[in-house]
Amino acid sequence: MEKVRQFGDSIASLGIYVIRRDDFTLLYYNKKMKIMEPDMQLGKSCCGTGERCKKCPVLTMHGASSENLTIDYNEKWHGFVERTADEYLWEDTIPAYIITVVPQIHAPDIQESIRYNRMTDTAATVLSESLSYGNFTKGTFTSYGSSGECSIHMGVTSNLSESHDRFLQMIHPDDRSEFEEIFSIGRLEEQTKTESEIYGEYRKKDEYGYHWISFRCIPIQDPFDQDRLCVFVVRNIDKRKQMERQLAIQLNATYQSIPGGVVIMRMDERMSILNASQSFYDMMGKTVEDYDGGYLEHILFDDRESVQYKLHRITGMGAPFDIVYREQDSKKQIHWVQARGTRINDGDGCPVYLVIRMDVTELKDAQQKLIEEQRLYREYTEGIIDTLSNLVEFRDMDSGEHIKRTKSLTRILLKKIAVKEPEWKLTEDTIEKIAEAAALHDVGKIAISDTILNKPGRLTADEFEKMKEHTVKGYEILKTLNLSFDEEQRQYCLDISRYHHERWDGGGYPDHLRGNEIPIWSQVVSIVDVYDALVSPRVYKKASSHEKALEMILNGECGSFNPMLLECLKESVQLLEEEYAKMPEKMF
Repeated sequence: MEKVRQFGDSIASLGIYVIRRDDFTLLYYNKKMKIMEPDMQLGKSCCGTGERCKKCPVLTMHGASSENLTIDYNEKWHGFVERTADEYLWEDTIPAYIITVVPQIHAPDIQESIRYNRMTDTAATVLSESLSYGNFTKGTFTSYGSSGECSIHMGVTSNLSESHDRFLQMIHPDDRSEFEEIFSIGRLEEQTKTESEIYGEYRKKDEYGYHWISFRCIPIQDPFDQDRLCVFVVRNIDKRKQMERQLAIQLNATYQSIPGGVVIMRMDERMSILNASQSFYDMMGKTVEDYDGGYLEHILFDDRESVQYKLHRITGMGAPFDIVYREQDSKKQIHWVQARGTRINDGDGCPVYLVIRMDVTELKDAQQKLIEEQRLYREYTEGIIDTLSNLVEFRDMDSGEHIKRTKSLTRILLKKIAVKEPEWKLTEDTIEKIAEAAALHDVGKIAISDTILNKPGRLTADEFEKMKEHTVKGYEILKTLNLSFDEEQRQYCLDISRYHHERWDGGGYPDHLRGNEIPIWSQVVSIVDVYDALVSPRVYKKASSHEKALEMILNGECGSFNPMLLECLKESVQLLEEEYAKMPEKMF
């Protein structure tokens, strides 16, 4: 690349810059470009937008006309400029375009014209393997050679047909017929009547063997007479071809290593298969012919309509997809399949996708088994909780319905918190586990004397101190039993049984925790426990209304609570009232 830089910086009148082919970012620009276009920066887009602008000659390279040239008026260049583009491999590895910017000539001075033409030709010579032109009117072929780093001289002029035949003999035998068809003398002569170029890539022989070249034929206008001329530009693209071959080998090896295979699929009504790896067919024990009718008919009938609907909606937007469905193999066995697709182009008006398919049957079976095990485990856990809860109910005449209501109210309040305070990450599964654990908040009452537990009146100070022990007793019972809960469920049970009488200001018991030292699930059961106690009748008191209960809690008459929980409680009052209305027992 040093040769290109030296050449570019030695030219005072032409602008030269190189851009990446994929994102049009600048890889190089010469001194002239920096003077005329001071906003240019290496690593930035050549036009500042990341897209090709209207003046870019790259737009004309691969269209129907393939003019390879644009002309536009540019104030910075003080007139019209001609821009030409050519493909280039920067530093032998990066696909790029090299753009030459030539100011248009204002004076008809012949020497000035020759000087500009010479500089343009020099750029082509430095960047090409060979440069020549054919005069189809006179039947001559003229080659150009380089003299030193940055100048050219006219070489030998010979017979056009003979030169064409000699060049043809240097083309690889396997490529020769194609070259002869595309670049025949007759077609080249016809091409001089148009403004479009012809391009091809072939293997050409030199003293070291065959290497890949690009061959470009560009019609030009003769400024002195009406001769029909074509410029022939030959470039060595062997390194680029080697990279393409290596990439193709690596891609093929990658595709073949995917057990479920890779397939190129047109997303029409049949999901037609355009190409697929062998592993794609092997996975289901089928052949290429089996898929002649398309892929859709191989999807299990029960899943077919759903898959077709999803893919039609997603591929219609050109978006990638990831779907799971069932497919039947050649032995009529059903497999769960995951297919991931990315759009690569269009074919016959339909999007074409590269699809990677994998057999996920074992994973789906494992998921189903896990779901079933979780269901059985939950039933077992709920059975243990109900047994302990019933034991408390048997000991404490007031606890039976209270336990059921505590579960329901806890669930309602947790759902409100999940919406209002998403940072707590209260999922449906977590909420259900906490609600189940709430049923054991008073399990420690099993260890409290019946005399105190069922006393028909208010407790004395000593009796109340004994009653307060049910928090620690419950914690110790659950910890000693080491019930077969999962660790998360077990922790909820332990925390709720011990801390459901703690208060936000540290005035609760048994450990006098304050603020968020108290686990949030224990805080929720604490406020629910108080609320239900207020609105429920006891042998020593009448039930308060929901309005009165809420007022007492908000005024701090029942202890201090988390302000966020108080807000959630206020917003949930209607739901709480509706829940009490469902209770079989008359509460008020």
